[in-house]
Parts: sequence; C-alpha cells; structure tokens
Amino acid sequence: MRVDAEELKMKALLALEEGAQLVHLKESKPSLGIRFALAYLYAIGDGEKWIFNNYWNAVTGKAGTNQSSTYLAEVVRNTEVESALNGIWRSVGIERTVTPELECRKALFKLRPDLHRPRPTCRGS
Repeated sequence: MRVDAEELKMKALLALEEGAQLVHLKESKPSLGIRFALAYLYAIGDGEKWIFNNYWNAVTGKAGTNQSSTYLAEVVRNTEVESALNGIWRSVGIERTVTPELECRKALFKLRPDLHRPRPTCRGS
C-alpha cells in the first residue's frame, strides 16, 4: 500500500495534534511517533528549526519550567505547543485556520476518543 505525500503530511500533522491534546490534558510524554512526525515535517517544510524545537520542548515538559507557579508553567506550555503547531502547519503550506484544524481534530478524536475531553477555560475549572 502506497501513501501519497499529501496524506503522509496530514498523518504527521495529526500525530502533532495528538501530542498537543495530550499537553492540554497534562498527559504528554515524548514519543518516537512525535519525533518522526517533527523530523518529516521539518524535512518537507520551509520552517525554521526553532519552531519544531519549541513544539518538542512543550511536549517534553521543558517549556515553562522557569515560571513562578505550576499554573503559569501550564499556561506557557499550552501556549507554546499551540503557537509552535501554527508555525509547523504554516511551514508545510497549510494555514491552521478553523476548518483544517477542526477536520484534523475530528479525525484525531475518531481515532482516540479518550482524548476528547473539554479543556479547562480558566483557573479552577
């Protein structure tokens, strides 16, 4: 079975969306799948390496470690992973607007229904 380049690109983006969702749910951990997706998207994209490094730092828990509270560290980590994702999508030629992001998340939640939990909207929620 052959997978065309566009489908492979979307699968790699889906893996990164899964990683971001795990960051939001505080269940994130580094994986070879995320590492491969980052390497593949960097190879086919035109983005700078720091964007991919920022995503990896958010997933591995390195982002936000110098904050004064756990809450602030989580906010920084969530912000880092989302902004890095925006840059990664853009680097492979897709603007991460509502439509493509929703389609990607719909596919993700179909594959991983356990990830479909509401995100907290403010402190204490």
